[in-house]
Amino acid sequence: MSEIKQTPLVADAERVRLEDGTLIATVWEQYPSDDRLASESWMQMRERTEPLRELAKKEAIDSARRFAAAPELLEALLYALPYLEACVPNPRNGVNADYSVDVNCVDRARAAIAKATGSQS
Repeated sequence: MSEIKQTPLVADAERVRLEDGTLIATVWEQYPSDDRLASESWMQMRERTEPLRELAKKEAIDSARRFAAAPELLEALLYALPYLEACVPNPRNGVNADYSVDVNCVDRARAAIAKATGSQS
């Protein structure tokens, strides 16, 4: 499999940047509804939805981290795949099923690589 060279990405809160600081993407939170309950003031609504807004912000930051890590994860998976394939039970390669990798692991790795590279699995 060909090697994919990627520029490292950095997660900066909900933003993803190149190492030189160039902004690549911003992951926006899915805020809870700003609809107020009957007889609820704006401040009461903000207080009521604060935990949901904090959770949404944390999820956005987590998504930005995964976005930034994706190129390195792909590179690691491309490196590991031949070793995983060599451990799939197969009488031709002499791998014993007691000491092998589940074939679903290899299939999932191939599917993830295909999704990341836009190729067919």
